[in-house]
Amino acid sequence: MSVFTWRRKLMKAVMTALLSIAMIVTFIPFTDMSAYAAPADDQEFTIVGYQEDSHDDDCIQSVKINGETLTEEGEVKAAPGSKLDLDIKLKSGYDFAYDFDEWGLVTLISAEDLSREGSSMNPAIIRMPEAEYADTNTFILVIGTREADPNAVKTIDLTITPPKCGTKITGDYLYDVDASSVIYTRQTPQPKASVSFKAAYELNGDERSNYGLWLKKTEDGYDERGFEGTIKGGKSYDAWIRLQIKNSEDPRPTAAPATFSTTPQVNITGGTLVESEIDDYFYGRRYTGYMVIASVKAKHVPGKATKKTISKPTCTKAGYHYVITKCTKCGDQISKKKVKDKALGHNWGAWKVVKKPTLTKEGLKKRVCKRDASHVQKKAIPKIEKPKGVFLARIKSKGSTGLVLSWNKLSSVDGYDVFFHECDKSEQCKKVKTIKGNSTLSWTKEGLKANYPYKAYVKAWIKVNGKKTYVKITPAVHEITAGGSNSYTNPAGVTVNKTSLSLGAGKTTTLKAEVNKKDSSKKLLPKKHGPELRYISSNKKVAAVSDSGKITAKAKGKCKVYVLALNGVKEVVKVTVK
Repeated sequence: MSVFTWRRKLMKAVMTALLSIAMIVTFIPFTDMSAYAAPADDQEFTIVGYQEDSHDDDCIQSVKINGETLTEEGEVKAAPGSKLDLDIKLKSGYDFAYDFDEWGLVTLISAEDLSREGSSMNPAIIRMPEAEYADTNTFILVIGTREADPNAVKTIDLTITPPKCGTKITGDYLYDVDASSVIYTRQTPQPKASVSFKAAYELNGDERSNYGLWLKKTEDGYDERGFEGTIKGGKSYDAWIRLQIKNSEDPRPTAAPATFSTTPQVNITGGTLVESEIDDYFYGRRYTGYMVIASVKAKHVPGKATKKTISKPTCTKAGYHYVITKCTKCGDQISKKKVKDKALGHNWGAWKVVKKPTLTKEGLKKRVCKRDASHVQKKAIPKIEKPKGVFLARIKSKGSTGLVLSWNKLSSVDGYDVFFHECDKSEQCKKVKTIKGNSTLSWTKEGLKANYPYKAYVKAWIKVNGKKTYVKITPAVHEITAGGSNSYTNPAGVTVNKTSLSLGAGKTTTLKAEVNKKDSSKKLLPKKHGPELRYISSNKKVAAVSDSGKITAKAKGKCKVYVLALNGVKEVVKVTVK
């Protein structure tokens, strides 16, 4: 049995009891009640005649509805929407009026009601008769229907707050009926709901206006005692909500609007509509309301999300994990979301040299991932390049027994080795000095033989894999101490016919050069010591030069051609190849 069904049965029982009491008090014989017909289908007002039964003469002289006389068994019809005035004249000469407006469905007026100070029906508009009629047994029954209310509620927007998991519903009941009484109690907690109407009506302010019940389902429908127990998250519960409505323009606090002419549309937020019905009933005064049953899903109370690993991410592959949220009340899983974890990427260690590079071969280095030792990265180490540029030396006498050897600086070298010896064809130069670093670019030798030729050269070196490796060597230079011997002299300089020239690629030209002597009366050292002039190109790819000074243009660019005497004095020729 639904809530609505047992409520209608309850109200029917109450109304039957009231009618029975009225019949007993007034001794009205209800033998001729054919005039009390049901409301007309066309919704016209049909006011059915009255009856009275008095011990003395009839106390009622006339009954008029809107000025039209109503006989005891007659009827009066009125247009829908009209206001109806019930005018009853009594034999005493007094009368009273009952404003039977569009609210009324059934009105019972008895002599007791007329004589009692204040009527439970509508005391504000009933004029009381004199006391002499207080014991007159008069019973008037007026039955009618009303027209469709143009302002009736068309739409009800009901918002229901879902209950939370773990909420305990007490054993109180909304209605508890026994043989002797009707007792109103409240269930704790009731369903929480808010409502708005799209019409000229509002909720009644009475404390009993709007209440509800969490329903308990049975095989036959619903148990009127309702649900009792603990709410479980994720489970659906039926909420019964009763809404008492009043016309917002009516000053009477318990006034109800006319019965709904059409069934309102019910929009529910937070639940799903199960059943709805108009509710007309009496509690001393007449109320109009609406009853709704909605299915509401209870909410879990989420706790802190936890993480469960599915697969761990690696350097190259993504991993996955679940983010799981559980209810703090019942422990049920509320949500489970799969989340992708990005690949970690490599965490490389330091490079380590596996094979050291040389001047002729590449080297090799590798590094290992700290997360996964199977991930190894290898990289070639370039060959060691020789320093660029021309490496030349110069030797000159110092005093009568000393010599000073100097050379130009090379970039990216670790040091220089000096080789020196007397100019004896059968003896090779020997290493006499190692210079570390790249800042010292000269070497001096004292205590030599006077007027004696010596020779020297310099080797530049670098450390390759911890070992000294020579990368460049100067041409050997020769000088006689004290400026010369009795027969020979040293070069003082070099003269060339051109200090700059321009050639097209493939073209040639020959330089004309000569050595300037310190003593023109003497000869230069013989060729067994070395050539009188030497020619060196700074970039053979741009221009090459022969031992005789012939320059051949190779490719577009610029370079220098050095023209050197035996002791290292020189002249520079700038060459441009177009």
